[in-house]
Amino acid sequence: MKMNNKIVGIIAAIVILAAGILLFAPKPEEKKIDPLGELVFIKADLPPELTEQYQKLFDAAKNDIQKDPGKYMAWIQIGQTKLDAGDYEGAERAWRHIAELKPDSYVAFRQLGYLYGYVVHDFPKAEAAYREVIKRDAGLADSYTSLYDIYRSWEGKESLAPQILLEGLQNLKDEPYLIAALARHYRYNNEIDKAIEYFEKLLAVDPQNQEAQEALKNLK
Repeated sequence: MKMNNKIVGIIAAIVILAAGILLFAPKPEEKKIDPLGELVFIKADLPPELTEQYQKLFDAAKNDIQKDPGKYMAWIQIGQTKLDAGDYEGAERAWRHIAELKPDSYVAFRQLGYLYGYVVHDFPKAEAAYREVIKRDAGLADSYTSLYDIYRSWEGKESLAPQILLEGLQNLKDEPYLIAALARHYRYNNEIDKAIEYFEKLLAVDPQNQEAQEALKNLK
């Protein structure tokens, strides 16, 4: 009986020791993927002249980066050519790298917003990216209209579509681009009084606007 207890104690000690070794052993480092990499053509239907053009643009940008790893616009081009080639993960890596290089700039987040919202349709990521754009520069009208498009396509978030345009007008008073978007939204949703209100506002800031003139003729 004493021998059995001794054996059990030894086994328990070995198990505890092994668990400790596993717990505190250095973990292998995760392999970090090079954000530059190579240009991989995933789109199968690209004509040869386009693949040649994209490859030249990629090679030129890569050459610039190898000379100066912080060359901002070259990284933008890397992401764009990867996007055009259908390598969306590669484009994302390149643009996220830009965000690390210049965290105060909105450009990388704008590119990511387009990728997430219009290409891969990951609406939560797109919303977050465009919010980062607005945080850095609230004066870009297309950030609000891009979010408007996303909310309209995002099930359960449709009510946020006009709200983001109104938010934009708080930051960009009398911006015709946003006023026109709101007027169209209300007309499309058959909210005639609001549509008239915003087409009239559009005409007030842009008296020659033919869209507003025609719309008011039809709505009144």
